[in-house]
Amino acid sequence: MSAYRYKFVSPDGETHTGQVRAESVDQATQELSQRGRVISIVPLLDTAQPLEEAEEGAGATPGFLSSLRKKKTKTEDVITVLRNLGVMAESGVPLKEALETVSLEAGTPDLTETIRDIKDRVIGGSALGEAMREHPKMFNTLACNMIAVGEEGGNLDKALGSAAEQMERSAAMRGKVINALIYPAILTVVSFLSVISLVVLVLPQFVETFKQMDIEPPLMTRMLMAFGNLFRLYPLVTFGVSIAIFVGAKLAWKREDVRRAVLVFALRIPVVGELIFKVALSRSIHTLAALTGANIRLVESLEHAANVAGLPSLESAFLTAQDDLQNGQTLGESLARTAILPSTLVQLISIGERTGRLAPLLDRAALQMENDADARLKAVVSLFEPILIVVMGGVIGMITLSIITPLFSIMQKI
Repeated sequence: MSAYRYKFVSPDGETHTGQVRAESVDQATQELSQRGRVISIVPLLDTAQPLEEAEEGAGATPGFLSSLRKKKTKTEDVITVLRNLGVMAESGVPLKEALETVSLEAGTPDLTETIRDIKDRVIGGSALGEAMREHPKMFNTLACNMIAVGEEGGNLDKALGSAAEQMERSAAMRGKVINALIYPAILTVVSFLSVISLVVLVLPQFVETFKQMDIEPPLMTRMLMAFGNLFRLYPLVTFGVSIAIFVGAKLAWKREDVRRAVLVFALRIPVVGELIFKVALSRSIHTLAALTGANIRLVESLEHAANVAGLPSLESAFLTAQDDLQNGQTLGESLARTAILPSTLVQLISIGERTGRLAPLLDRAALQMENDADARLKAVVSLFEPILIVVMGGVIGMITLSIITPLFSIMQKI
């Protein structure tokens, strides 16, 4: 169970704060709602430390040490803010008061400053969604649009909850990908360092022995020695070139044409291409479900689904469907002609349009695709690990062979 810091107002008007343990934010909110009007609920990162100690510790670190402890705003912090705003909106708390309360519980200085700026803009007459658009690093366009539509339709609490859920799902998928790649990344780094150590430290000692015994090393050994000499004799140059390559690759990745070229290549790789497509499709369908569920027009929802897809084929399919809708066709008919989306998904969309349950059916389909993408991700990682081991084993074996081959010549001379 997780711990949460809460603040609520009892029926007699008294404000209460404290901690509560629950399985989720929703469960904590439900329990506290029985005791009064919930103002805010914030997860505690360190449940072993009492709230009073945490607050004292936070205030006991002045000056330079305080700057060292300054936290960066994470997606989870923004999600918590949106959820708390949704809870307070549902409880009837005025928006200005809710923003002020959330700013006190934001958790990071940057987020606190952002929320206070949003509050000032709201006081000045701006809508919440419009004010949030001024801070794109904190609140993405999709969340701002959902909140803006919720304000116009009088469903701000639901819109805030939907925006938080959408950001949470995106962060969860991103976290799954990162966690799956941690072990292969560590294995790659360790293998690379092992190869460099063999070439730079071990191989030169054997080569010196070969020279003393007047034995000509084979071509493979000489090539590896030339590679090792770059690291031993010109470490600064090698380091500088490595940094330049890294920076160049990072700058190149910012170019849209480079990213698309890499994406097209990755899509052609078996298994990997299927994974990329499933993740992109799941993200787009989740977006479409969230927006239609927030009563945003389907034509506008398709444009957002295309923007978050990240794949040219999916972008084209959704934008084509957008044009077809404006010409009087149904979404299911348009997507069926593209022959890109799975037939089961197209059928669900057609059923949802006929029955008026498009949003829940889209949400269910997106969840299924997310599970499929998760399973595919595990399959890709399980396939990549043995391939990486074989490749690095082959490289190390080649280095070992470059050492052993001249040793046979030495044994023959003896």
